[in-house]
Amino acid sequence: PNATRGGDGGGAVGDARLERMLSVVSARLEAHIAETSQRFAAFRAEISAGGGRAAHHAQDGGEVLELRARVASLEAALGSPRAARASSWDTDEDGDTYDLTGAKAGGGGLFAGWFGSQPEPAPRMQTATRHTPAAAWAQEPADAVVSLESSIWDCALVILLHQGCSAWRDPRQQWYLGAFNILQTWVLLWLNGLVQVLFVIAVHSMSKTDGPAANADSILDARLMVGHLFSEIDRKSMMTRAERTCNGQLLDSLSSMVGDISEYLDPSIDKGILALPGNIICFLAMLFWVVEMTVEIRRCADLFLVVRALPNTDRTVIEETGAAHILKGVNRCHKVWAIVFVLLPRFLISMFLLTYGKRFLANTTEVSELILNTCALEFIRNVDDMILQALATRTLLLFTQNARIFRFDAISQQPLLGEEVAEDFEVEGRVPPSIARRHGSAIEALKVACAAVFVVLHSYSGYHNLIQPFAKGAQIAYENACDGNLRFTYLLHPVTDTPIFAQADESTQELISMRCFYSAQYEMVRMRAGLPPSTFAANASLTALVNGSARPCQASFGHRPEVPCPEMDLLQLGAIQNIGEAGYFSSPLCADLDVAYAVIRNTCLSPAFYHGSSIRELSFFEGATSCADLVDACSGRLQGNFTFRWYEKLRKVCARTCGQCRSSEV
Repeated sequence: PNATRGGDGGGAVGDARLERMLSVVSARLEAHIAETSQRFAAFRAEISAGGGRAAHHAQDGGEVLELRARVASLEAALGSPRAARASSWDTDEDGDTYDLTGAKAGGGGLFAGWFGSQPEPAPRMQTATRHTPAAAWAQEPADAVVSLESSIWDCALVILLHQGCSAWRDPRQQWYLGAFNILQTWVLLWLNGLVQVLFVIAVHSMSKTDGPAANADSILDARLMVGHLFSEIDRKSMMTRAERTCNGQLLDSLSSMVGDISEYLDPSIDKGILALPGNIICFLAMLFWVVEMTVEIRRCADLFLVVRALPNTDRTVIEETGAAHILKGVNRCHKVWAIVFVLLPRFLISMFLLTYGKRFLANTTEVSELILNTCALEFIRNVDDMILQALATRTLLLFTQNARIFRFDAISQQPLLGEEVAEDFEVEGRVPPSIARRHGSAIEALKVACAAVFVVLHSYSGYHNLIQPFAKGAQIAYENACDGNLRFTYLLHPVTDTPIFAQADESTQELISMRCFYSAQYEMVRMRAGLPPSTFAANASLTALVNGSARPCQASFGHRPEVPCPEMDLLQLGAIQNIGEAGYFSSPLCADLDVAYAVIRNTCLSPAFYHGSSIRELSFFEGATSCADLVDACSGRLQGNFTFRWYEKLRKVCARTCGQCRSSEV
């Protein structure tokens, strides 16, 4: 080799030495080819006789082809020594120089063994590596290798298959990762397993096993015991609490639950005929999740078949083609480690995540949350990718991207001809995948059929065993909350302690005429809160009287305020809470509440109430602007439209005018 590196001055001597060297090598190669051809013929005869030495047959046949190609290259080199000198050296990507046989310069190789320069024996290596030109690898069929994903599962798999825990023993350092990267891989693998197990437990804990059916009885009890009480009637709309719960007019947990169940069962009420019910949307989300997990489980099964088909060798066999590293043989112990520590946990986590994810989606009542929950499950599935991308070194990332696993069970690697007819043909080179693939279509169809059956069975079981029971439970809970009569009310008799019922129908004429009184209560609270009234125009003077900021509401020392405004201190407010009707009429607080009456009058004469048949019963407000104008009505001299119901209400508001106050203090 040193002669081929000489300059022009030593070219003649170098050419002569090279010619003698190539002549000897060519002669020895011819002798080796002849010897190998004889062994090949003997093996072929033995196979024809049923010997079964197919492995040696293929090995020696390939060796003959390789030696013939080497002789042809040597003969071409003999014709042009300078061309041989220029082409006999090659440089790989890391700058190391190789001779014609692929061995590094200065390290011996085939020539060194024949010309006396024996290399020192190399230590036993973890890997046996073979270099292949990139152009040759480009002709490999697409199904002959398995590319790895950027996940900690695949990274740990290829590291365990390649070298286990002893990467630092590789003397070639072509696949050198170092103790730190190997330790980091194990740490990330266990971290990923722990995180995914915790996520599986979290999904399981958030999955309800019975859904709304478990709350059906509680919903019914809350409706009957609280929803129909007379004290819970909304005086503004004259609706029971149960009716407002079903109409979505309350802001509590029961109303929210009932609203979600209603939208889940029949979304067309609010969204039209094109809206899908919740069980159909849930099934679509579950189908998407089943398909996603089928991809993961199929990946696990495919990697298991690939790893199982790898030949068991004493040392890891790798084929390096430029930037790619193709794994073609592994140690049996490494194969067991890869299955136990990578493939089996990955498969179990995927199955548990599939099962609990289906239950998690099936027990989602809010339709809007279904898509978000599906995305959350997809996030959990991609935790392994994120862990590798976030925490791994650049060496591990590049290692995973460039590593490949050879598929010995690939269709393109199967023999085209059977053993019974193989001896009648002489097939050279690789069988084109298009020819071999026609013999494996049944296997591919079987794999696709298994995946389709897996998706169909899990989707059907999820709908039949999870979604349908959940929908039935939701229907029962909704019927307990909103079925039947929602407009009756009751209270317990103060003496007999038995319930007494009444129909709180807002269409009843007597309730329509009295609704403005209870709506006035709401208007007074709005005005005290600083908000404008909702039924009549805002009045700054009336608002000042309501909140007690007007001058007539201010009390001077030793005198009561000119106008009894509905504003007092906290001590008086606490004392008046339990005063009672008789105590009020006999107390100094008994007076004409003209401020409250003004709000009642403005509310009842507003367009929201003063229309249609209500005009007749409310028309007395037009002539009575204050409590003093109700003297005739309270004495019974006002006939016609002043009903007894209004008398019962207004005699307490205008207690001084109606003669209800027993106190002599004015």
